[in-house]
Amino acid sequence: MEKLIQTAKKQGSQILYMEVGDRLISGDLRLQCVGPTQAISRDFAADCNAMSLCLLLTCGDFQGLFTGDIAMDQEASLVAEVQSALGENGTLVFLKVAHHGSKYSSGEDFLDALAPEIALISCGKNNSYGHPGKETLERLEDVMGKDDIYITMDAGQIRILFDQESPVQVKFAK
Repeated sequence: MEKLIQTAKKQGSQILYMEVGDRLISGDLRLQCVGPTQAISRDFAADCNAMSLCLLLTCGDFQGLFTGDIAMDQEASLVAEVQSALGENGTLVFLKVAHHGSKYSSGEDFLDALAPEIALISCGKNNSYGHPGKETLERLEDVMGKDDIYITMDAGQIRILFDQESPVQVKFAK
């Protein structure tokens, strides 16, 4: 990590750090850091995946959660933070499934609590880890149905398009 930071600085990149509650706002678009929480930072500091930055994107009625490479243990500690950020009437439209759909991600309690409408799994064909896990796909299907789960190894590049005037659209590009 230190080597990456030094390389970025040498190239003139500005390094920004976020912690839970921090927000980046540009017009109607808001990115809010919802993890890792202090509990995760304390309990899983040695696990790089557990320390993945988790962001909630909000633009109008669209709200999407990007979870990095966290596992079920970390997901459980995010629920309260995400629900608070969503607000009383907030709906999680989009979930970028954690850890490439590993069988250790997207736990039943997490999915039931947040009830995303659309899920995206980013993983390559024939990856050596067997992602996405069969168990994770089954848990996702129980919450949203098979037709609302998109996987890059099947569809190629996936773009989620949204605006204030129309429903969410999913586009594919091989």
